[in-house]
Amino acid sequence: MLDWRLSHEKVAEDCSEEEKNPTYRESVKCKIFLGFTSNLISSGVRDIIRYLVQHHMVEVIVTTTGGIEEDLIKCLADTYRGEFSLPGAALRSKGLNRIGNLLVPNDNYCKFEDWIIPIFDQMLEEQKTKNVLWTPSKVIARLGKEINDESSYLYWAYKNDIPVFCPGLTDGSLGDMLYFHSFRNPGLVVDIVQDIRAINGEAVHANPRKTGMIILGGGLPKHHICNANMMRNGADYAVFINTAQEFDGSDSGARPDEAVSWGKIRGSAKSVKKHLLQRGKPAEPVPDTLTKFHFLRVVKLKCGIIKSIAVIARVAIMKFTICVVCELVKLVYYCANVFELLMKCDCVTYQSEEHISKVKAKRKEAMKRKSDVLEVVLKESESLKGKCTEIKGYDFNNGVNISEIIDFMATTGFQASNLADAIDIVNHMLNFTEICNNIRKYQCLLSSSLFHYTDIRAINGEAVHANPRKTGMIILGGGLPKHHICNANMMRNGADYAVFINTAQEFDGSDSGARPDEAVSWGKIRGSAKSVKVHCDATIAFPLLVAETFAAKRETS
Repeated sequence: MLDWRLSHEKVAEDCSEEEKNPTYRESVKCKIFLGFTSNLISSGVRDIIRYLVQHHMVEVIVTTTGGIEEDLIKCLADTYRGEFSLPGAALRSKGLNRIGNLLVPNDNYCKFEDWIIPIFDQMLEEQKTKNVLWTPSKVIARLGKEINDESSYLYWAYKNDIPVFCPGLTDGSLGDMLYFHSFRNPGLVVDIVQDIRAINGEAVHANPRKTGMIILGGGLPKHHICNANMMRNGADYAVFINTAQEFDGSDSGARPDEAVSWGKIRGSAKSVKKHLLQRGKPAEPVPDTLTKFHFLRVVKLKCGIIKSIAVIARVAIMKFTICVVCELVKLVYYCANVFELLMKCDCVTYQSEEHISKVKAKRKEAMKRKSDVLEVVLKESESLKGKCTEIKGYDFNNGVNISEIIDFMATTGFQASNLADAIDIVNHMLNFTEICNNIRKYQCLLSSSLFHYTDIRAINGEAVHANPRKTGMIILGGGLPKHHICNANMMRNGADYAVFINTAQEFDGSDSGARPDEAVSWGKIRGSAKSVKVHCDATIAFPLLVAETFAAKRETS
């Protein structure tokens, strides 16, 4: 994408005189569409996206409503790091909202309301007096202008005239604010039709340029960008980065080849899907490509699976899905009957127009209260300042420093922070061995945890007779090796350190997908232990882990 120039192509016979000019042809670059889901803006990856927009490295952006509001809210208040396992009821009582392992206080949204409602008032006034036709992208550009904060990617998008599209603008806190505003000061209109013309036009009128798509996550941003490029018979380059599977037929999990069948990607295009957590390795694609202009052209990702297991799994999923659909149909039918009954009751109870107007007046008056978000929707939040780590990402304006990039994973959130925890835990393991002055012997035990023991007495003995030393587990993948090592450590009342690195899920009850907390319940990991699960491919996470632990210790020793 970054290397391509129009000068690389043959001069067409029917092209304009300008397109025949060598200087002009060398200046024409690929038009890059960037799409991402809201969780990336909630995390420290926001700073990387801001860097790309600040330096005009992308030309069209598509995101979800959360990708808009979270950027603005972070300019008004901080997001903090928590844990995936924090109980929802306890957080709710403290006025804290959890996004994975991130925490967002309710007060942040109250500040957002106080900031944005006056802007909506101004926009409504301009609509009435200047006949301004607001569209989602125009609203977003206006908010980027009003926030006037260089940490915001929306500010830089406005400043660099980069359109940001969000067709689902009402699906989030921003939609809540539009809802509240419609009671306070009704009349603001946002036209989505003009925006579909605009984004499709970005693709259609890109010629003679090529177009490229970089899409982080799935859902609406992925489909919206792909659909726009379908209008020009497909994009010329495509990179999908997400963890979604294709077995359920979702667009999020679809490989590029499926998009080729729809004409969203050209058959001759260079494309790849990277099955990876977007946060797990947020830094390397930027310095290696968008800042150094060397882009990975062809990557072939092959994944093998035993066919019989796949068939059984698919049958089980289909049966489960059919049962769920049947129950949902029953529920919808029941709700429809109840709704019909309520409507009949409503006609009897509220037949008086005077009564209806009184009810509406009371509702309107309630929504005009200054703190309506706090009173109607949100609980007062507990302050996290000084208690939790603030979420922030690496700033590439400071150059490319891989060691610092890895350090910033701790404040990035999601699996990047879990990887940072894993590095910290392994360093604790190694530091403890130095205190015991028995590094070689301990590392021998640690290395043995990466292999399969066939002698049950031997491996259990390795754990049982480790006292007075502590034991640590580093387990890549799941299955037998994971259970065998954990079971051996159960014989000594649990390991003192544990790092699990795999992509298995826990919803099916498998040992492979189980989090460390489950192993604690079995006595395989001590309750006081330092432990973490990194949900990431070990081929990506393990080299980074070793670089910051074993290799770093070896270089300094």
